[in-house]
Amino acid sequence: MQTFAELKNRYVIQCTLASEAAIHVGSGEASDTADSAALRQADRALLPGSSMRGALRSLLERAVVSLRLPAKVKPCVLYAEPETLAGLNLPGVECLANDTGFPKLSAEEQERKLAGDDEVLCDLCQLFGSTVMAGRLKTLDATPAMAGGAESIFAVRHGVGINRDTHTAQEHIKYEFEVAEKGPDYSFRLEIENATERDFALLYILLMEMQQGFAVGGKKNQGLGRVRMTGYTVSYFDPQSMVEPYSLREFLVARGALKPVENRADFETQLAAYFEQVCPA
Repeated sequence: MQTFAELKNRYVIQCTLASEAAIHVGSGEASDTADSAALRQADRALLPGSSMRGALRSLLERAVVSLRLPAKVKPCVLYAEPETLAGLNLPGVECLANDTGFPKLSAEEQERKLAGDDEVLCDLCQLFGSTVMAGRLKTLDATPAMAGGAESIFAVRHGVGINRDTHTAQEHIKYEFEVAEKGPDYSFRLEIENATERDFALLYILLMEMQQGFAVGGKKNQGLGRVRMTGYTVSYFDPQSMVEPYSLREFLVARGALKPVENRADFETQLAAYFEQVCPA
């Protein structure tokens, strides 16, 4: 299995996300005006990397399951019950992240299991990480790009509790939650290290889906949280680059300057080639 014992490559993808709806990411605390205040950083909207990670994993996992490629790229559908996997026509997709007995093993036994081949962890757990091993893909916080000096605008929305028996509004259960209104674009960064050919195939799917749009944060069933990637840039070091070789030594001699990909279309063409290997027509 590809681990972090050796640094083989690094790719940084700087994305621009357009907000297509108001976004609610709760801070877990109340404010003077709302029962659930929006998460902020220096009075600016903040989409934490953990929320972005969960949204992107869900987005990619659903696409991979729909492609029905368990023999080439395995998704374990983390925490799904066995009957759910069978219903998705994914019998036999096993992953240590779903093995309830793995945490009970000694450190030596855990290390021995992880020293096996690529099949001990599913491809999505290797990419996004799990309780067993850190992922190769890092998702940083998304923050407003603030182009032209635009500021985050917060507003209070109202909600009501629903009675599960009558399916109607429950009396005396009204609440307020805060949202960051649709406004400035968000700047968001993905970093991937020691990427494999399968990782590049998954990255291609993910970038294509992000360009179609996805939802992040809470209250998504109320139409909140919709964002769409409108552009991105790529920089890297990789001695076996899909675009142009650039070694770790060259990266260090250049004082940590990653090589920019001049033509994004070339990068996507190479990613598409990896995708075609695991999902032939």
